[in-house]
Amino acid sequence: MLVRLATEGHRTAARPARETVAASPLWTERPAPAGMLAVELWNIDAHGVITAWVPATARETGSPLMLRLGPGMEAASAVHAGDFTAATSAIAEDAALLERDRPHRSGVRRPAARDRGRRPRT
Repeated sequence: MLVRLATEGHRTAARPARETVAASPLWTERPAPAGMLAVELWNIDAHGVITAWVPATARETGSPLMLRLGPGMEAASAVHAGDFTAATSAIAEDAALLERDRPHRSGVRRPAARDRGRRPRT
């Protein structure tokens, strides 16, 4: 399906891709590729559902994967909707999560300033 999308283009691959996604519950377990495919096919409704599900699942489960996946998907959804302010906000959230989880030079994840009980430097 993805090879066909890349080699034959959207016009040829869109219908089989939509049918494959609709017929397989496996896609509901893989939000990242499902979201990328929804964007690629310009299926804004499907992307919106996936984008809403990811942060809700992150809050419910505390999953680090979902926490990191959410802002990027929200940014893509906001761009599709033409809301560049929301997209910028989601990108800033993603950057903050990345900085928080970035390993220290020693290889050990350093706690965020708020986790150390200090105010962040400005």
